[in-house]
Amino acid sequence: MSKQKHSYTLHYFDTRGRGELIRLMFVYHNVTFEDHRISMDDWPTCKPEAPMGQVPYLVVDDGKLIICQTLSICRYLAKSLRPEDYFGGETKSDSAKCDMYADTFMDLFSIGVGAAHEKDPIIKEKKETIFENQYPVRLRMLEHHLKNNGGHHFVSRKVLWCDLVALCVLSILEEIKPNILQDFPDIQLYYINMRNLPEIKDYVKNNWPPATV
Repeated sequence: MSKQKHSYTLHYFDTRGRGELIRLMFVYHNVTFEDHRISMDDWPTCKPEAPMGQVPYLVVDDGKLIICQTLSICRYLAKSLRPEDYFGGETKSDSAKCDMYADTFMDLFSIGVGAAHEKDPIIKEKKETIFENQYPVRLRMLEHHLKNNGGHHFVSRKVLWCDLVALCVLSILEEIKPNILQDFPDIQLYYINMRNLPEIKDYVKNNWPPATV
């Protein structure tokens, strides 16, 4: 095996959340990275070091490049970890579709996680109502797109980075609301198949809650 060209350090909290999308990119490509997990107690001390005052952020080659924002990091890694695989899409159209599905899943992630972690009971009730109204509509729409592409991937005929985003988001939504996929059999099957990809199966088994489907 050739020597790894670049070094990577991911800074994120000691949770899955948004950082897990980035971790999964490295795991899928079998790329070594430093996983700097920040406790909530340590966050006030670490926050001034974060370029935009938030996590995740990725440090490449000891600071030669620092990238913030989850999807920006994922897009960079999709293009750079193994460029010959066109993990971000082989054409401009496929690349745009990857962005579209990644953004759509992250919108759903934000609605679900925002409701789950809201502290104010009045605001929480409103956010939970929005989530309960939104997730069936969005999952039904996404299932339609998945079926139109053959049912195995959202773009092209192979795993691309948007599929890893979809997998992470579906897993976290399932943790928030068990059996959330029971009325969406095509997405449910896609989710189980993605969890069992050879490149990530062991990582998922050892680091994620078991699927409820």
